[in-house]
Amino acid sequence: FFCDDAFMSLTMRMAYPGYTDGHKGIWNTSPGLPFVREMLPWWRGGARIHVHSNGDEAQDATCEALAALQRAHPRFDHRFCFEHFGCSNEALVRRVKALGANVSVNPYYAHLRAELNEKHMGRDRAHSASRLKLLIDNKVTVASHTDTPVAPPKPLEEIWIACSRRMAGRGGSGSVAAPAECVTPMQALRMKTIDAAHVIGLDDLLGSIEGGKFADLTVLSDSPLDVDVDDIRSIEIVATVIGGRVIRRKGMKPDWSLSCAPHAKIPRGFWPGVLWLYEATSKPNSWTRWLFGILRHWLT
Repeated sequence: FFCDDAFMSLTMRMAYPGYTDGHKGIWNTSPGLPFVREMLPWWRGGARIHVHSNGDEAQDATCEALAALQRAHPRFDHRFCFEHFGCSNEALVRRVKALGANVSVNPYYAHLRAELNEKHMGRDRAHSASRLKLLIDNKVTVASHTDTPVAPPKPLEEIWIACSRRMAGRGGSGSVAAPAECVTPMQALRMKTIDAAHVIGLDDLLGSIEGGKFADLTVLSDSPLDVDVDDIRSIEIVATVIGGRVIRRKGMKPDWSLSCAPHAKIPRGFWPGVLWLYEATSKPNSWTRWLFGILRHWLT
């Protein structure tokens, strides 16, 4: 689901005092009851809900919606996730924690946009984008992402940014944005592995090397825990292993063809469940609601 608009284009919704030029940003939903109604069928159906929520006003609206969903249909271990979480504050982070939600943060916001955004929202809010340390200190489970094509999919560079918060700036100044928000290499590594797997509900299969999980891993030339922070993004990828098979090695052409479960079937009941969700979220008495209902009964 989408709450507000984009960080990079400054169309996210910012709470008071807002943008310096007075523009308001864009809602991609109608906050309040309409937003809750959009999500409620999926919430009742047990879906893990992810919401694109960028500005601090959007974080507040998303928190209000999650609280309403919990009142309507209480759930445990729901793993509701705020996606991007560009601008926030301590009060919002505490509400996220109290509501049992997770957050997936784009650390590139501070790296690429902090200096550029100073004139649009003030230095303090521009530099404190992507508040990873505040989230961790409040014991919120955090994943990291790049939202490609917003930023390139380079996990080691993500880890370096999370640990250093160095700003690219117009002239590549390399100064640090909100140093108090820097995290440790171990914390950043978890955001790309086990905690990221938890956020998407796959931590029983992915995210760490242990018995019973998929043998998916990457072999690095150095440990991000042992080198200087500024050297993390220069670590080389020696090999990539998926399903216990080396599919890429340094100097080797990648082989992405997988032999694992070639004849696997879609779980019984999968499509009726999907059709039920589409039916439940279609307009009453519409032809799409009727069609999804017919297909669901035919497959049941």
